[in-house]
Amino acid sequence: MGGGDKPKTDRQGSGQEALHLEAFTDYERITPAQTDVMVLASVKAAPREDEERRAPITICAAIDRSGSMNKHLPLLKETLKFMVQQLRSDDRLSLISFDHEVKVELPLTNMDAAGKTHAEKAIDGMKDRGQTNLSGGLIAALQQFYNVPSADASLVESVLLFTDGKANVGITDTPTIERATRYTCSLMSAVL
Repeated sequence: MGGGDKPKTDRQGSGQEALHLEAFTDYERITPAQTDVMVLASVKAAPREDEERRAPITICAAIDRSGSMNKHLPLLKETLKFMVQQLRSDDRLSLISFDHEVKVELPLTNMDAAGKTHAEKAIDGMKDRGQTNLSGGLIAALQQFYNVPSADASLVESVLLFTDGKANVGITDTPTIERATRYTCSLMSAVL
């Protein structure tokens, strides 16, 4: 919220913030000449009464740690750690990093206190290097769902792709990456 702005309240006028927005960047000042600026935006709604009853979620994060992510990696790590802290103990997270190689940093893990510690340690250990096998990282993240027995599958399963999009190893053109992604998803549907 800007300087001096009062928080918006909910419709009942309870005084609780209905929406809280924060934005962070690596820059102290942004000039009109800067065309690419990475921003971490945090939007948080007021808690709902039934929030405790939401279904568990499973997230596989595919994280580009190639050399081109050098200046973006600190903010990306901060974003990932924020995400980890928002997850509940019945939620699961997997971290896949990719450069010219693909690595499972954290297999699907419940986000209890120990799981969050393992996740943050994996995030802290990520260093930028090499080229960008975006397709390999994305497909490896999707494949994490293969290992989940259907009885354990959550209602909400998502892959989050964190990248600057500069694929230069593996499949490098967008239409073929899309086809490979659809094919991998179709294989998952057949298994599930």
